[in-house]
Amino acid sequence: VCDLLTADLVDPAERRGLIRPLSIRTKLAVCATGVTMVPVIFAVLLSDAKVDHTLESTMIAWQSRVLEAVADKVDRGLSVAEARTLALGTGTVLPASLDVSLVEIDRPGSVLEPEVFEHLREQIENGAESGDSTLLPSSWVFSWLRVGNGQLLVATTRAAEVEATGARMWLVFGALLVFSTLVAL
Repeated sequence: VCDLLTADLVDPAERRGLIRPLSIRTKLAVCATGVTMVPVIFAVLLSDAKVDHTLESTMIAWQSRVLEAVADKVDRGLSVAEARTLALGTGTVLPASLDVSLVEIDRPGSVLEPEVFEHLREQIENGAESGDSTLLPSSWVFSWLRVGNGQLLVATTRAAEVEATGARMWLVFGALLVFSTLVAL
């Protein structure tokens, strides 16, 4: 590029007139700002992804504990609704909605998406007794537990209820960006 420009602008005085000098202070400020902004952006995006994963993992662990308690009570002859109420306690404030359903393996109904339920069916055929929604493309965060007679207990929560709200995260990001820029200058 320099050679092409030199060939077009033969006169050194004309070339010198087109150059805009930048002070060393400006060059260092731009480099330092770039060096501080890239890690901050990476850290914010990584923490945002980690928060969503942690919330989903916590919800799945909670659902699994509830399913075990419900399964124990259903085995004693209670209905799923009664067992859920006893497992959670009355008047309990839940972190998110939680539906517990008893589903026939051969007739899934409308609890989960058909392709997700097909994946569950494959897991059951391979001998799985329980599982969850980790790494499945579903609009639900769910856990399931196989109970007798070809049935599953499925605990579901809408994925939207488990996701972290990004508004606060982006405010933190903006504050970190301003702070890192001020430090670099």
